[in-house]
Amino acid sequence: MLSITKKDDYGLLFMTYLATTPNKAYTPLSRIAREYRLPYKFLSQIAIELKHARLVNSKEGMGGGYQLAYPAQRITIADILKVFNALPSPTSCFHGKSCPFQDVCLHSRVILKLSQSINHTLHSYTLKDLTH
Repeated sequence: MLSITKKDDYGLLFMTYLATTPNKAYTPLSRIAREYRLPYKFLSQIAIELKHARLVNSKEGMGGGYQLAYPAQRITIADILKVFNALPSPTSCFHGKSCPFQDVCLHSRVILKLSQSINHTLHSYTLKDLTH
């Protein structure tokens, strides 16, 4: 249903760190990795994915690093998790695939409602909500 991987977790940590950076300054990746004790190389891959998704800007050289591409109140948790394909998805029966238990399944409605509720929550909370 919803499984948060290290990549998802580190991506959220990275983005919340940037959301708390004063004056939208560029923050060196090495600082974030050091302060959170995250593997630099892995965090670098995550930052690149977030950049490709246009959620962060990057600047090379002196004074470089990463910053949010949008204000924290405009970036939802769903926006971030979507980059890593981490949004919840219900079982295969909700993806147009046939289910061998379709005729006898009594829990599909509950699973669908649960998935919709999780998605709604992830789309409702922003980086600003996480940092305040």
